[in-house]
Amino acid sequence: MQELPLISGPDPARELDALFVNAPLRDYEQRPRTNDYTLPVLGMAYIATYAQQAGFNVGIIDAEAHGLGIAATAKLVNTARPRWAAMNLLAPTYEMSARIATALDPGIALMVGGHHAKAMPDRVLADPRMANLRALVLGEGELRRV
Repeated sequence: MQELPLISGPDPARELDALFVNAPLRDYEQRPRTNDYTLPVLGMAYIATYAQQAGFNVGIIDAEAHGLGIAATAKLVNTARPRWAAMNLLAPTYEMSARIATALDPGIALMVGGHHAKAMPDRVLADPRMANLRALVLGEGELRRV
């Protein structure tokens, strides 16, 4: 795997097992960020740490913190070529996550979790933009296996 500066955590000498993607709140390519205020995605970081301690090579891309748009985020994921792209589906970011999912290479399996996935799993599963969806996590992500 080549080293990509906006992806935190992976060992570049190994193939990337999973890339955890925190979607932006809006498409910053259309309307750039005007502030630097953001909060860390602790739940996603906990899951990534748990997977890494289990021996998986994982990375995190925080598209919200970096002010990335949909196309830039999808391009970064596709360039990294992980086996799995994992996204936390939250009500404010669902639309952006679905648009990123649409742009992912079909060879990258998609795993989703989060409040939106738990509250509306049937809608998520029926969304044609989630064509690469291979795992919908309900409950604690740390307890699931890749």
